[in-house]
Amino acid sequence: MAKKQSWDKRYQAIRKSYPNLDKADWNKAISDDDIFIKVIGDVLKSERKISTPGKRPGLTKSDGIERLNKILERDFSDLEFSASFRSLVAGRSVRAIHAKTGLSKSHVQRLLTGADNPSIETIEKIASAFKKHPSYFLEYRIFKVLECVNVFLIENPETATTWYKKVWG
Repeated sequence: MAKKQSWDKRYQAIRKSYPNLDKADWNKAISDDDIFIKVIGDVLKSERKISTPGKRPGLTKSDGIERLNKILERDFSDLEFSASFRSLVAGRSVRAIHAKTGLSKSHVQRLLTGADNPSIETIEKIASAFKKHPSYFLEYRIFKVLECVNVFLIENPETATTWYKKVWG
């Protein structure tokens, strides 16, 4: 029996055989429930460490979309932090979130209500606790973009002057 290839090696072989794969209309493919369920089922099967006989585990379409977004690195929220955080914790108690993240209960409560804005370190801690990339949160993506713009403008002060004149005359 031939040794199974890792998903990464199979993916590379598929991309080599089908160079137009990146041009596929994945939104259309995913909207077809039959195709979507087969694709996600294959992904789930490939994630298992040991192949087991029997029926694959059940998966709702929303769970499948969430897993697919993680795989495609499109797992983002466009909501402000407190709304994204509330969605992520899915009704867990403040005590449970505290235990999962290590943040104080009062800080968790203030983050959930929007009374506090998180630091980048807090965003990273929460993301890690919920097995998300920090870029799941809009504020983290904004921070990273602004960080790049800041570096660019420091390295190119003439651009900063030009932009300043355009904005403030």
